[in-house]
Amino acid sequence: MGRKAVPRRQALDAKPILNPAVEWRTGDGGGVIVTVMRRTDWWVRLLSLAFYVPREREVALDEIGSAVWRMMEEPRTVGEMAAELGARYGLQKREAEAALFHYLRTLAKRRLIAMELSVDR
Repeated sequence: MGRKAVPRRQALDAKPILNPAVEWRTGDGGGVIVTVMRRTDWWVRLLSLAFYVPREREVALDEIGSAVWRMMEEPRTVGEMAAELGARYGLQKREAEAALFHYLRTLAKRRLIAMELSVDR
């Protein structure tokens, strides 16, 4: 059974939340460096028996990725973040929203963030 699509308005009202178990720091150049832990799926454990698979690795975010990561330190909606990115980098509203949705989806799949959705009652 597939996932139900989230309406655009609800997606823009969602608040991304940093995973408190994820460690990160500011690098020498000012960008964000995230420490990503190795997955614990059965196939990763099996692979690690045959090959060296590090328990963690560091991922350096680019300028825009670092800006998005820092925005998530304070509660704000995806819409607010997209507006700030658009103003900062000269992006059209829809362009900023689409890029941000894609990036946040990638972070969520990697379990670096969660999304808090508002529920209409």
